[in-house]
Amino acid sequence: MDPQRRAMQQQRPSAYYQSLRKDLATSGRTAPRHAANTRRSKSSLLVKLDAFCIEMGEDRESFIANAQAEDLKTFLRWTLDRYPKVRASNSLSSYWRALKMYIVDSTGRSLDDAVVRDVLNYKSQLVDEYRLSRLPRKRGVACVDDIYHILFYHWAYDKAVYADEQQRVQVAAGILMASYFGCRPVSMFDTSLTFDRPDQEPQNESPNSPNHIKKSTRDSKDMKLDDESDESDEDETSDTRERRVLLWRHITFFVAPNKPGKPNLVFAKVTLAHTKGEDNNPRVKAFVITRTEDPLLCLVDHMLSMALKDEIFAATSIRDASTLFTVPIPSGKKSLTLHIKREAWDLPVFREPTKADHGYRTSATRPMRSSTWSQYLKRLGINVGMPIALTQYVFRRGLVNAINDKAPSNVRDQIFDHQSNAVRYYLDQEVRFDTQAAFLGRPSDETVQKLAHSMLLTIDATAPTQLPPKLKEKIINDKRVSQLCQKSRALTASLRHKYGLVKNAPTDDLEAREKVAVDAALHRTKERRRAKLQEKHRKQHFENADATYLDTRMQHDSIETKVMLPAYRLEERRQIVEAVCEPCALSEEQDHGRRVEAIHARVALSKRQESRYCRVDSLPVETKLLGDKDSLELPIPLVCLPTQCIFCLGNKALPLEQRLFTFCRKIKMMEHIERAHLAFIPVGSEILCPHPLCKAKDDVEEKGVKNDAFVSWTHFKNHVATVHGIHIKTLA
Repeated sequence: MDPQRRAMQQQRPSAYYQSLRKDLATSGRTAPRHAANTRRSKSSLLVKLDAFCIEMGEDRESFIANAQAEDLKTFLRWTLDRYPKVRASNSLSSYWRALKMYIVDSTGRSLDDAVVRDVLNYKSQLVDEYRLSRLPRKRGVACVDDIYHILFYHWAYDKAVYADEQQRVQVAAGILMASYFGCRPVSMFDTSLTFDRPDQEPQNESPNSPNHIKKSTRDSKDMKLDDESDESDEDETSDTRERRVLLWRHITFFVAPNKPGKPNLVFAKVTLAHTKGEDNNPRVKAFVITRTEDPLLCLVDHMLSMALKDEIFAATSIRDASTLFTVPIPSGKKSLTLHIKREAWDLPVFREPTKADHGYRTSATRPMRSSTWSQYLKRLGINVGMPIALTQYVFRRGLVNAINDKAPSNVRDQIFDHQSNAVRYYLDQEVRFDTQAAFLGRPSDETVQKLAHSMLLTIDATAPTQLPPKLKEKIINDKRVSQLCQKSRALTASLRHKYGLVKNAPTDDLEAREKVAVDAALHRTKERRRAKLQEKHRKQHFENADATYLDTRMQHDSIETKVMLPAYRLEERRQIVEAVCEPCALSEEQDHGRRVEAIHARVALSKRQESRYCRVDSLPVETKLLGDKDSLELPIPLVCLPTQCIFCLGNKALPLEQRLFTFCRKIKMMEHIERAHLAFIPVGSEILCPHPLCKAKDDVEEKGVKNDAFVSWTHFKNHVATVHGIHIKTLA
């Protein structure tokens, strides 16, 4: 039994229950426990309902208590008049459903059937009058060819820079898991939302909030009480109540013998313990994943790489993947179970990038938020050249259409947590049957049908991923952006006049708090303008690109240029691309060895990082001759060049060219340090010199350099200038 639950259960006197009964009668109805998304819909409704009641001169509670059909119809029309962004019939229907739910929660009674019918008829009239869209938007459905193309681009061509390369490995594994399991984000990531008030719109919990991850009810050092049975170790419901994400305890690896002369069989069972609506109807399901012929689509290899990186196995002898494929299975056993050590039971499989020393790194304990995952997929879809947004539901719909009419209906419903009649919401809008061939009595052209139903049909790798300069100027010249910029500059000048530096301003200073709010509003406004312009710009490209190409092709017979693989900054990524993305004729033994090397390369890549701030620049000839592996043992001189970054020099996770990068001017180096490193160092905290010779104890003794923690920024700057020859000046 859960220790917290057992502590709540106690023998209470009868007087307690008599008093409780009176208190419950006084307090009235118990508020329903809605899901986070339902509360978000409710909060959006309340904002509009409060504004409506203010205009009408009524109190919200009295309006709801006495609402009649004419009141509700007036509110719907007011919503369309005051919020012109409501342009779809489904949006108006969502407000109507939220309004009915709020009436039930507030009054304890449902609306009369006659009132509901009257409002529905009026709503249909509003849809026609305001010309609201009735047709659903095009929804993406990913097949195996689409997944292969996306993953191939992700490893071979994607130039996006992640917080560290462990995030890149997690994205590939997440895409495969979403495609093979057809699960929602709630089964894999942190979808929790927080409310400061019951009627406030929820926000994703801050990564720095101490409540973002609540400590598990089970202590890793005291896993079982003396009077508890062994069944408590198997109770996942009580142990993972606080962490509703995919944990390593939910994944079990197995090693089974193969045919003589062949490597062992390695497979895994993945249990999805969290689903939509689990508070009211908990459902647990497990999937078996095996190694696939194509290493790019092998989820087992990706999960093994992540497991080896996190060092989760209880057997300390498992240091690399080659051990698993060669270990002999003892007689009398059909397989070996790779148990997870207890310290890693509650470790999330997918983890969030959080603030660390001098930048963002993958957290050791914090689960990845669904908002972060959505941003990764959206950016990847844009870079690939997809005309529609890439979301997890693209993979979910793909699996529905793949197994429809192949798996029994009860298995299909178990996979997707739906009743049999709900599958129609996930079916492709395009009919996946060649009705023309059936009518003519001819065989179907499978090649055309396969391409026609694939997302590759409309992918355009030349689609713009960045705004052109003219559109960027529109954001800068935007009236709202200009006002916020002027206000931010005025507050900066005032804070510098009072405190010298903006960062020296106390947190309780009114101007400092106002500047934080203004800068946040400025960032949000710019992002909204940028997203809107980019969406419009890409839409115009997909509408006109093919016609422009045909006209140009007809006038000038241009020669097609083959797209070459880019030059990779990290050696480990190049090894992965060669192992899984470049087809070649290999024997079975050679192919197995190549896949094992890819697993090891993913483990090594997860420990590396690629800077998003330093541009690739020319390096001296002697530096180009060094490999990326040589950068780990490269002797960094004690006295550096005056335009090098002292923090990048000491970061061994970066590739060699970025560690030795030399800026063109000192001011550029100072701006880089301010933006990429100092922004992540808390004010007043101690600073350690990141230079390799100052961090290595052996080298410190030989060079006579003392690497004490500097308690002030002034002392650190003096050390860097006198010992390493780099003069740093604070800009803000």
